[in-house]
Amino acid sequence: MSDFYSTSPARYTFIWNMYKEKYSKGEISEDIYNQMTNLWDNAKLQDSVPSDELPNLENELRSSPHISAKCKSSKVYSQNLYAALCNNEFKKQDKIWDCSWRHAGGIVSNLREEGDYIDWYCSGIGTQTDNYVGESVVTDEVRKDIENFGWTIIEYGNELL
Repeated sequence: MSDFYSTSPARYTFIWNMYKEKYSKGEISEDIYNQMTNLWDNAKLQDSVPSDELPNLENELRSSPHISAKCKSSKVYSQNLYAALCNNEFKKQDKIWDCSWRHAGGIVSNLREEGDYIDWYCSGIGTQTDNYVGESVVTDEVRKDIENFGWTIIEYGNELL
């Protein structure tokens, strides 16, 4: 694993700010607020350390300065990568890897080293502008990048083929 591992400093702030607001309005107790603080602190810590699970497409993407640079320089590429990660499975060494739409958004925010999952979540629904694509669509450029890591893409709807 490379020494490079991209992480967004703003990751988890969307949900965290929601809990802070609920606490400030008295909608949740201090005990629940403190429990949530500990959960989010642990989540941020775990998110900044690569998983030992191998193979793991997220680790390979986040450990790639090349992919991070592409994401940072292009919102279209970032959205296209997010879309490809949604509703598809990825196979390497007889292992299957997949992720939720929220997780995919978090991966992209980490690769861009800015924002949170919500910046990408559902970005392909109803928008075909600016070369954004729908969730599960794999563009040629993203396909090539993922396949360069040795992954096979099992596209949504083709799982029985």
